[in-house]
Amino acid sequence: MEKYILELQKCLRLSARWIFPDVRKAQRAAATEFNRVVNEEDRLAQDIGSIRRRLDKIEQLSTSVEEYGLSLTTQEDRLQGVGWFEEKCRIA
Repeated sequence: MEKYILELQKCLRLSARWIFPDVRKAQRAAATEFNRVVNEEDRLAQDIGSIRRRLDKIEQLSTSVEEYGLSLTTQEDRLQGVGWFEEKCRIA
């Protein structure tokens, strides 16, 4: 029994020189980094939402411009008949 006690005492003396990592410090660092990443993810999600809204507005504007252009072309086509009629009235 004494032999085991002596061996355990040796282990205790040796273990006093061992360097164990500070788990709590690593946990705090991991939690801090996790919070930073979550906050960055939230910020990026907000940026993406803002950019999507701007893109939607630009697409709506583009569609409106196209529709307006088509409307002007249609009106121009209708007015060509008026020009023809006006020309015929001047000749007569």
